[in-house]
Amino acid sequence: MATKRSVVDYRRKREQKTNYHQRRRQLSSTKPRLVIRRYANSIMMQIIAFEPKGDKVLCAYTSTKLKKEYGWSGHTGNICAAYLTGLAIAKNSEAKDVHADFGFQRSVKGSTIYAAIKGAIDGGIQVVCDKKMFPKQEQLDGKFLKRGNDIIAKIKEQIMDAKK
Repeated sequence: MATKRSVVDYRRKREQKTNYHQRRRQLSSTKPRLVIRRYANSIMMQIIAFEPKGDKVLCAYTSTKLKKEYGWSGHTGNICAAYLTGLAIAKNSEAKDVHADFGFQRSVKGSTIYAAIKGAIDGGIQVVCDKKMFPKQEQLDGKFLKRGNDIIAKIKEQIMDAKK
């Protein structure tokens, strides 16, 4: 009688850190990836290119840098901060045509992930994304914040003028 053998998945798949099916699809394209990771208090964005020896980070930016570089006084995990982070990485990056990589995060209409993509698009990076997934312009401009509208406009102008 034959015994069944169990196959153990790759460690990163077991830990839910890598979706290998999605990764293979993204790497079959030669474009770099715009990796967006949302944490409780910040947004991290990286532009990563595939190399046979290992992925290479071309550019990285986190929303916590907004406080240090531009005087952002609001929460660094909200929609406005995500939009400004996307704008900043677009201005700091050499890559102009990328694929979006959300990882295991859920795709929700109007979320911080799409605010970050909208910022990258406004900064000059080409990313394929449906326009109806973006947050409303009032949210991106910070009109729901008490004094956010002026601060966001000022920081947006600084980002657009600072790099390149």
